[in-house]
Amino acid sequence: YPLCALAVSDERSTSSDFFFFLLKRRHMACPCTLQREDVSIAKAFASTGGGHLNLSDFRDAAASITGFSSYITAPLYECCKGPDGKVTEESFTAFWKEHMQNIDDPAKRLFRILILRRERLTPDKHRNYLVEDDFQMIVQDVLHRHPGLRFLKDSTNFHEKYVETVIGRIFFHVNRRGNNNMSLKELQKSNLMEVLALLDRESDINEIFDYFSYEHFYVIYCKFWELDTDHDFIIDKEQLKMYGDFALTERVVDRILSGIPRKLHSKTPNTMSYRDFIPFVIAEEDKNQRSSIEYWFRVLDTDGDGILSTYELEWFFEEQKSRIQEVSNEPINFADFMCQLNDMIAPERNGHFRVKDLIKSKMAFLFFNITFNLPKFAQYEQRDPYLITEARRTPQMSDWDRFAVSEYIRYAEDGE
Repeated sequence: YPLCALAVSDERSTSSDFFFFLLKRRHMACPCTLQREDVSIAKAFASTGGGHLNLSDFRDAAASITGFSSYITAPLYECCKGPDGKVTEESFTAFWKEHMQNIDDPAKRLFRILILRRERLTPDKHRNYLVEDDFQMIVQDVLHRHPGLRFLKDSTNFHEKYVETVIGRIFFHVNRRGNNNMSLKELQKSNLMEVLALLDRESDINEIFDYFSYEHFYVIYCKFWELDTDHDFIIDKEQLKMYGDFALTERVVDRILSGIPRKLHSKTPNTMSYRDFIPFVIAEEDKNQRSSIEYWFRVLDTDGDGILSTYELEWFFEEQKSRIQEVSNEPINFADFMCQLNDMIAPERNGHFRVKDLIKSKMAFLFFNITFNLPKFAQYEQRDPYLITEARRTPQMSDWDRFAVSEYIRYAEDGE
C-alpha cells in the first residue's frame, strides 16, 4: 500500500446597558494582559536592535507573546509583515494592537488571523468564514517541523495527501454543517486550539488521535486505494459499493454520491474524490460521534425537514429487508422494524426521530446499521467478546481510534 453567577438588577433602566457591556467585553483582554503583552513584545524584539525577525526567531517570540501553539505563528508572521515584507517591532505592534490585543479568546484570534491573511492574498473582504485552504500553512508547518513526522521528509509523494487528510478531518469534526465554510462559532466549540497546543508538547504524532495522527492518515489512504482500483483518485458508485464487502445499500450510496451528507469536492458528478472519502470513512467506522450522526442523518432525511419520518425509513428499509432475507430464513416486516427503532431510541414522538434523539439514546450506531449496513448490524448481534473488552479497556478512545489502530496493525503485518 503506497488525526460568578452574576446577580443582575431587574431594573429595566440598567439591565440592557449591563448586558450590552458584557457582550462588548466578552472576548476582550483585561488590562493586565495588555500590559504583559506590551512588555513581551519589547523583549522579543530587543535583540534585533531595531531590525527584523525571520520566521524561525519569530516563532519563539510570538509564542511568548501570544501563548499560541508554535504552529499558528506562520500565518501570524505573514499578517505582521510591513510594506517591505519584513516583520519588525513596529509592524508587529501595529498589527497586534489593531487586530489582536483586544481579543482574549484564542479561537477568535486564530479565526481573525486566518481571515486577515486570506484578505492579503485575495480581494475577498467580506468573508466571515474559513475555508480549507486557510489551514494549508498551519498543516504544512506541522508536516515539516513536527518531530513525529521527520520520517516523512523524503517521502514527498505522501505530503500532499497527509495535509489533505488532516484538513479534511478538521473540517469533518469542526464544520458540522458540512458546507465547507467554518464559522467562528464552530471553531470556538471545537477542540482544535487544544490539539494545536498539544502538538508542541507531544513528540509522538500518533498519540495525537485527533486530526494529526500519521497512522490514521495511512489507514484512510489505504482504504481509499483499495477501492480506487484504477488509481485515478476518483471513486465511482460501483467502487464505493465495494466498501466493507458491499456493506451499504445502494440507495444510501446514491445519497452519498449526490453530495447530500457533505458537499462533494469531486468535479465529476456522482463520484467521490479522496478529499470526499475522508468524512465518509470516519462516519462509516464511527457512528457514535456527533459529526457522524449528523452525516448519516442527512443521508436518511430525504425531505430535509430535520425529522426521520416513517415513510423515509420505510424507503430505506425496503432494500435492507431484501438483504436480510437473503441471509436469514426469518421473515421481517416494517412494523417490527419500526417498533425496534422506537424502543431503541425512545423519541419524543414514535416514528419521528431527530438528531437530538439519536445522540441522547447513545444507540445511533445501531439505528443506522440496522437501517442500511447489514454486516455491522450482524457484528453487533454476535457481541464479539474481544471488541467488547477492547472498548472497556480503552475508554479514552473513540470507535474510529480503535478501528484505525487495528487496521494500521493489519496493514503493517501484511506489508511484512
